[in-house]
Amino acid sequence: MLKLIFPDGRREGVWLVEPRIRIGSHNSNDILLEGEQVSPFHAEIHVRPDGVFIVDMHSKSGVKVNDQKIEKAVRLKENTRVDIGGHILAITKPAEERARPRKQDGAEWGIKSNASWLPQNYYALDGTVTIGRDPECDITIPVSHLSRRHCQLTVAGAHLLIKDLGSTNGTFLNGEQIAEGRAKPGDKIRFDVITFEVVGPKLDDDRTIVRPQSAPKPRTAAKPASAAKGKPRAAAATSKPTASPSKSASAAQPKSNSGPKTIPIQDVGAKRKRNWLLAAGAFVLAFAALAGWYLTQQG
Repeated sequence: MLKLIFPDGRREGVWLVEPRIRIGSHNSNDILLEGEQVSPFHAEIHVRPDGVFIVDMHSKSGVKVNDQKIEKAVRLKENTRVDIGGHILAITKPAEERARPRKQDGAEWGIKSNASWLPQNYYALDGTVTIGRDPECDITIPVSHLSRRHCQLTVAGAHLLIKDLGSTNGTFLNGEQIAEGRAKPGDKIRFDVITFEVVGPKLDDDRTIVRPQSAPKPRTAAKPASAAKGKPRAAAATSKPTASPSKSASAAQPKSNSGPKTIPIQDVGAKRKRNWLLAAGAFVLAFAALAGWYLTQQG
């Protein structure tokens, strides 16, 4: 990323990240220069996807790039020297100046990008960090597509929480624009045209955990709730444990009050024989009495 600096050190340099940077003596300019040779709106720097260009805005003294007066837009490169009304400016690419510490041993979370033009390709994350082009952000990316305070990232346990800070071009998670979201390792976070991949500990959150099946416990009795659901009682009976042989045998025997009493056949025959003998004896006695009475009458 290019930066416009003042070689004499009298002023702080300016990162060339805004789409348009105006230079002149008027107070409304982005870079204010004083002097008789400086026009109110002297020049403009345009930051485009294909490069950074400077344009003379019909100034009275003109613009020189590497001591050559320009007539049209000229592309600015590293180590280019610019003369605007006697003010000497220089274009640098101080990647080392903006580089922040790379991944440290033990750091679990971070974001990485393959963009070669970024000051660095990996940013370690710890706690809550703010991303934007403002120098006060925890991670400063001097790109015009980013807002000054674009997004906030927070490491929260097994996930990375994402919060868009009202950015102009939006924050995207796996291609979907979000206001807030939750990312895991391998997800893609995009800030307009800049894409980062989330780096973090390997997790199995998306894996379905299968618990081992245990043998079903026998049901001791059917609960009233199961009957209320309209299930047949016969189904509940099948789930009861099998009764012991002693209980089954006792249950199979008829109870004393469960019907008429059955008389054994041999008892019926004995009773009939006894009744017949009594009848025969009574007849013999009656005959003997009648015979005695008859003999008495004859005598």
